Amino acid sequence: MAKQSRLIATYRIRFWVKLSLCLILVASGLLPGGISDAKAEAGITAAASVADRTITIKGSIASGEGREVTVIVTNPRGEAEYLNQMTSGEDGHYQFVFTLNSVINGVYQVRVGGTGIEEPVETTFRMSSGQPGSTSPPAGGMVPADAKWHSFGEGARAGVQYKANANELQNGMTGEGKPAHRLNMDTDMLAHGFATLRNQEENASGNGAGSIMRIIVENTLPAVVVSMPVHALIEGAKKTSDAIVVIQTLSASYHLPIERLDLQAWVKDWNTDVNAADINVEITLEQMSGGSSGNGGNGDIEKALLAQELKPLTGAFGFKLVITSPTGERAITDYNGVYVERMIHVPAEVDSNRSTGVLYDPVTKNLSFAPTLFEMIDGKRQAVIKRPGNSIYLVVHGDKSFSDIGAHWARADIEQLASKLIVHGMTTTAYEPDAPITRAQFATLLVRALGLAERSATASTFRDVRPDDWHAGTVAAAVDAGLITGYEDGTFRPNEQITREQLAVMAVRALKAAGKSASVHDKRQNELFMTFSDADAISVWAREAVAEAMHAGVMNGMADNRFEARKQATRAQAAVMLKRLLQYVEFIN
Repeated sequence: MAKQSRLIATYRIRFWVKLSLCLILVASGLLPGGISDAKAEAGITAAASVADRTITIKGSIASGEGREVTVIVTNPRGEAEYLNQMTSGEDGHYQFVFTLNSVINGVYQVRVGGTGIEEPVETTFRMSSGQPGSTSPPAGGMVPADAKWHSFGEGARAGVQYKANANELQNGMTGEGKPAHRLNMDTDMLAHGFATLRNQEENASGNGAGSIMRIIVENTLPAVVVSMPVHALIEGAKKTSDAIVVIQTLSASYHLPIERLDLQAWVKDWNTDVNAADINVEITLEQMSGGSSGNGGNGDIEKALLAQELKPLTGAFGFKLVITSPTGERAITDYNGVYVERMIHVPAEVDSNRSTGVLYDPVTKNLSFAPTLFEMIDGKRQAVIKRPGNSIYLVVHGDKSFSDIGAHWARADIEQLASKLIVHGMTTTAYEPDAPITRAQFATLLVRALGLAERSATASTFRDVRPDDWHAGTVAAAVDAGLITGYEDGTFRPNEQITREQLAVMAVRALKAAGKSASVHDKRQNELFMTFSDADAISVWAREAVAEAMHAGVMNGMADNRFEARKQATRAQAAVMLKRLLQYVEFIN
């Protein structure tokens, strides 16, 4: 019953229909011939009749013609079988007719609501095994445990996959009122998938078998919700190497690296009275707006695109992960620095130097850079977006330049990063490439480049960063990501111009935050420093970082075989170094 209540609670229906868990059952009762009816004093009536597997639900709404009427039918297991909406006709009459694909023995519940109706009316009808076409199928939306997983692909993007059948999908609504397919993966089914993946790994004999367990839903509705028991994922992670569970729809996919995520931590604070077997991970992929025209129904995103001079290449997609139990749910929005991939299919050619995935923030109504690679995967062009959190994403094209970089040596790199929303000009038309860059400005660039969200600036780690400073949120995010530490006196000195060796230290920390390492042994460090006549001038605290930045190709020396460790870095140098860093960690092509 708890599962049923939670499921029904998620099907919140728009168009002025208010559903409640505390529905008042009014005048319902089974009638001969499989017919029941109900009347509501609030001004709506409903009656359900059965003919074989064809169901007719009809009645009238007192407010008259032209009113929105919505119906939801749930089967004896509490799962949504039918959901629809229509406009009432003459004298407020309405009629819904549909056919059940399969029959589950027992009582089906019907709830009908409409414009101006405070409480929906409820009625029922009964289905039994004696009716034509009746079966006893698996639970609606549930994948049978003996379903087969098949191998696919080669190399790192290979693994095993299961393609859901239409009769395994349950249709309903997301919490935001979007029509959705729902697929429930049970423990046995997931165990079968992990076992198949493990066998494939063992049979590969070190030939680089992939570790992907892919669940495919070929959706016809805007959203897909896949539910999986948390304990099954935890057990699966113990038996496979670097397993990644992928939920794939026709237009997008979500990749969950279960071995790198602390699933135990997600549930350890849950109500102790809840059985671990009743805690699930629910992943939702939802198309929020239309395609490349950008007019898919989300006006705020359209305004952001226009304001930031961007052309949409795809619609907007929402990616959400929620931990659910009979007592409630908790959204997971931050993966504690673990970068999780989601992919969006891009139907047209793209210029990878001017295009990128972006995050849409519904609070600020702004678009920001999301680390993105463009790849051909399974014959389709995909934008592979990497971020340590969930949100709304789309793919865009930008074409940004500045009037003062026409002949500058760093022009191409500056334009590339500006088109991807990573670097900004000092004004709308001027970049000022040879101007020095401050510590706060470079910290902000690193936060943007890593796709990190700004943090609350109500309190600061540093006594010289005030909550109302323009850089307070990005400095807080940089501290959380381990990019900056400040000085021994408790200051950050945000307006101080940054030196090249300081640039190297912060850049290497960014490599590590992105999950990459460029560590070098002492011999290699000495080899790198031998090329500079001023190597002895590099501060002791910066020598290791400078060597690692050079080894990764992120930084080079200056003219005349000099590194010039304590020279102030320029805005152009910062942009070029940032581009190299992003390519090294595979955050851009």
